[in-house]
Amino acid sequence: MMQYLSEQQDDSPFFAYLAFTAPHDPLQVPDKWLDKYKGTYDDGYDAIRDQRLQRMKELGLVPDELSQNEGSGLFKSWDELTGEERREEARKMEVYAAMLENLDWNLGHLFDRLKEINKYDDTIIFLLSDNGANPKEPHFYAPNTEELIEQEYDNRLENFGKINSFISIGGAWAEVANTPLSYFKLTTYEGGTQTPLIVSGKRMHKRGVVTDQMLHVTDILPTILDYANVPFPRTDKDLKPLYGTSLKPYLQEETKQPVRNKFDVLCFEIAECKAVLKGDWKLIFMPPPYGKGDEWHLYNLREDIKEENNLAGQFPEKFKELKANWEAYACSVGYIQSNGEPAVQKLGYEEFYRFDPKHRLQEKPKENNASSKEDSPADLVD
Repeated sequence: MMQYLSEQQDDSPFFAYLAFTAPHDPLQVPDKWLDKYKGTYDDGYDAIRDQRLQRMKELGLVPDELSQNEGSGLFKSWDELTGEERREEARKMEVYAAMLENLDWNLGHLFDRLKEINKYDDTIIFLLSDNGANPKEPHFYAPNTEELIEQEYDNRLENFGKINSFISIGGAWAEVANTPLSYFKLTTYEGGTQTPLIVSGKRMHKRGVVTDQMLHVTDILPTILDYANVPFPRTDKDLKPLYGTSLKPYLQEETKQPVRNKFDVLCFEIAECKAVLKGDWKLIFMPPPYGKGDEWHLYNLREDIKEENNLAGQFPEKFKELKANWEAYACSVGYIQSNGEPAVQKLGYEEFYRFDPKHRLQEKPKENNASSKEDSPADLVD
C-alpha cells in the first residue's frame, strides 16, 4: 500500500482498499509485542465486560441506565474454568489486544506516508470492522480438526501468539468484545451486524460520535463516488444499480435530515440467520444453536438494544409488515434456503479452496481450463 500511494503522482482521485487480517485469527504478533498487555485480562470475562460498559457510558455511547448483557449462556463462565484454562483465556486476549495496537501503529505509518506526499488533507479515510467479534475456534475452519490443529501448530501457553501457533479468542470473549450487544459474528443479532465505523478527513464537517443513524456498508461506494465527483455508469446493462446511499450531505452537514427514514428497509442473512431492519424495529430469525429455528422474533432497538424482549405477540401488524419486507427482499435477491450441506462438502476441499489443503503452504495457483462457465465452482458457490 505504501508503494501504491507513492505512485499517485497526479491530482486525480485514487482509491485504496486495505483489508487487514488483524485481529481475526490466527492471533499472532511480533515477539516484542507479546507482553504489552500482560495481566490486563486476568480478572476474566465479567470484570472486563463491566469495565467496557462503564467506559461506554462515560463516553455517551450507551444510556446510563443500560444494564449488563448476561450473554447467551452457551459458554463456560469464568468461575467454571480451571486455573490453567483461565491463564489460557487471559493470554488469548493479551495477544488480541496487542494485535489491535500493532494494527493501529502500522496505520500511523500509512497516514505518515500520505502526509509525506501531500495527499493526507485531501484523503477521506473509512475504517470499518468485520461483522462482529469472531467466536470460531481454530478447528472450525475445514478441513481442520482439533487433532490436526494439535499436530500442525504449537499451541502451548508459552507459545501463544507466535508464528507457529493458531489461537482464537473464542465465543466467551467474543461476547465480551461485543458488549453490550447480543451474540457475535455468524449471527444476525446486533453483535453480528452492528459494527464500528470511523470516517475521517479534513473534508468531514461532522465531528464527534453519532450513534443514532442507520448506515449500511453499501453506503461507502456511493459516498466515495460522490466525493470524487465520479458518476456511476447507468448505461452498462451488466451493472446492478447502486444499493446504498451517499453519506456526503450528511457528513458535510449540508442536511439535517437522517440518512434513512423510518420507511427504509435493510435485510440480510448469513448461514440461515436472517434479519430485517426498519426504523426502530428489527425482525430476526435464528436457527440452532442461537435460536429454535422455527420462529421469528420482533424487537424495538431504540428501547431494547440488547434484543431481550420479543414483541411479536404485542405488535402482530408490525410483525407481518416486516415479514412481508423479508419475503420481498428474498425474492429480489434470489435467496435459496440452505439444505444444510456446506458448499465445501459439495465441491470438495480442492475445488472449493482451489488448492490441496495438505500442501497449502507450497501450493501454487493452478489454472482451471477444464470447467466451463456454466459449471465452474465459483459460480456454484455464489
